[in-house]
Amino acid sequence: MVKRFKIAVFAEYVQCRAPKSEFGNETGSVTMKFLYLGRERGRAEALNKALSRSQTTISLAGTPEAAFFKVLQEDIQAVFVDLADDSDINGAEVIANLCSLDKQVEIILIAEPGKVNPLGLENLRRCFGFITPNIGEPLNVMVLHQLTYKVSLRHRMDMLKTSAVIDGLTQLYNHAYIQRQLEEDIALLSENGEDLSLVLLDLDNFKHYNDTNGHPAGDKVLRKIAEILDKSVRKIDYAARYGGEEFIMVFPGANLWTCLQVAERVRAAIANTDFEFGHKQPMGFVSASFGAAMLDEQMVTTREMLIQIADQALYKAKRGNRNCIWYYQNGDYHEYTPAGDLEQTL
Repeated sequence: MVKRFKIAVFAEYVQCRAPKSEFGNETGSVTMKFLYLGRERGRAEALNKALSRSQTTISLAGTPEAAFFKVLQEDIQAVFVDLADDSDINGAEVIANLCSLDKQVEIILIAEPGKVNPLGLENLRRCFGFITPNIGEPLNVMVLHQLTYKVSLRHRMDMLKTSAVIDGLTQLYNHAYIQRQLEEDIALLSENGEDLSLVLLDLDNFKHYNDTNGHPAGDKVLRKIAEILDKSVRKIDYAARYGGEEFIMVFPGANLWTCLQVAERVRAAIANTDFEFGHKQPMGFVSASFGAAMLDEQMVTTREMLIQIADQALYKAKRGNRNCIWYYQNGDYHEYTPAGDLEQTL
């Protein structure tokens, strides 16, 4: 179920995630090109009005085919897909086709919640979010503002690739940034009664891989791991290189159950990837161990405590069979299995 309140928290969260010390809160001088896919010209005009304070241009496409052509031919940063009223646009098909393009395009759905939910979580995960047909609603305006902020910020990040935020080898966030960001996320989400969970993962026997095959080969593994992580998280989540062969995934608004499901997908993806020298590893393939934890109102309330507990869970995974996931819940540590009896706190 998509919750409207979640979008408000997410909108504030996106702003919180930005490196404010470098870029401030303004969208800057970059001109953003957006596209409206639909047939309600009045709605497109309302979008234009709502975005009038930012430097944006909005073009129109009446059919999905016309929209795809424009995205391919022009530098479109965001597409608004109008599914409201009696629209005959196939939302799931449009999302799939836009995501198949080798372009960074944000997708925003225009629909009532009842028309968004049937698209499924996998499709919704690919979208920036959704707004209701009454474009001028305050919550919609907030989401639009955060969209322009994110697009503008991405433009600057693409140009600067600042070492203060990005790890040079993997192109994920780095350790210093993740520490600052977690502090802000925890403050924001705790205040709004939202969940936050995270996973630490460490490549098993990675020193053996480097010593046996050389550091350039090890670097290729790290870059591939980063690619797997980046493809596994939602747009509102983020992954980072925590240090050496250790990585972290942070899930704002997600409970421990969701976090563990993603961790299992990542664990399986790493184990099933055919790395060049994976067969030389002690287990016969490249693997990783995981430690997961979630904020709660009693035991785990700070960044330091959350990371420490996840790190202890990771330690137990490394001391055990490796290539496995351990998590902390209700004062104790447990090994996770997909068919296990984890207490779901939904």
